[in-house]
Amino acid sequence: MVHVLDWSAISAVLPHIDCADAMRAAFRSYSRGHAVIPQLGELNFSQPPGDGHIKYRYLQAGVNDVVKIASVFYENPDKGLPSSQVVMLLFSHTTGQLGCRLCDDGRLTDERTGAAGAVVAECMPPSHVKAVVILGAGIQARMQLKYLRTAIPCRELNVWSRHDTRQRTFANEARDNGWTVHEAPSVEAVVRASNFIVTTTPAHSPLIKSAWVSKGTHMTAFGADPPEKQELEESLIQKADLVVVDSVSQRRQRGEVHHALKRNLF
Repeated sequence: MVHVLDWSAISAVLPHIDCADAMRAAFRSYSRGHAVIPQLGELNFSQPPGDGHIKYRYLQAGVNDVVKIASVFYENPDKGLPSSQVVMLLFSHTTGQLGCRLCDDGRLTDERTGAAGAVVAECMPPSHVKAVVILGAGIQARMQLKYLRTAIPCRELNVWSRHDTRQRTFANEARDNGWTVHEAPSVEAVVRASNFIVTTTPAHSPLIKSAWVSKGTHMTAFGADPPEKQELEESLIQKADLVVVDSVSQRRQRGEVHHALKRNLF
């Protein structure tokens, strides 16, 4: 029998799970060699802009193997649709039988990525966070803010988005959740004013220049998942005192480190 769980069923369970703690355990398992994670399958679209991924994972001592099929279409919010669509399939690790289909509309992925940001913030924060920057105003910007509340004490927030309306909506939501929010006219302005920066955009060329970032700044970059995306100037990777990645093998092929490596800057 195949169980089908939609978001209403999944969301009823989530309040009883410490998602950040689950991400800590996942990072530990992967780093210790207990997880098998092949290279992902990828589709890129231009009209309309979007991308699709097929990912597959299992823990050697786990109960289930997981296959995830996900897509992101960046113009969907303008059509009143969610940008992400995701389905996950759980197969028995011992028999290969399909046991469960998770139809979560990408929300588990959103929560997972937000929780990962909280783990990073707890492990490597500046000694004093004077202000947080969020670049972007989509669902992942909201998830990062949700999980940062439990990870750091700072409540000063600077926001920037290419989309004025989305930026204004995001800023108002953050104020309603207890943040003191400043909307900035440019990326340079928010970066220079903060020492804790989170990037959540689909940019294909660098948004942040190395010269704007002061020493001791923490930066978590989420946006550059396919190889063609990039949010940080390559020399910023070279300038960093410490660079931490989730997967060394995958970061050689995609993400900010991949761009620095292509220019022999890292």
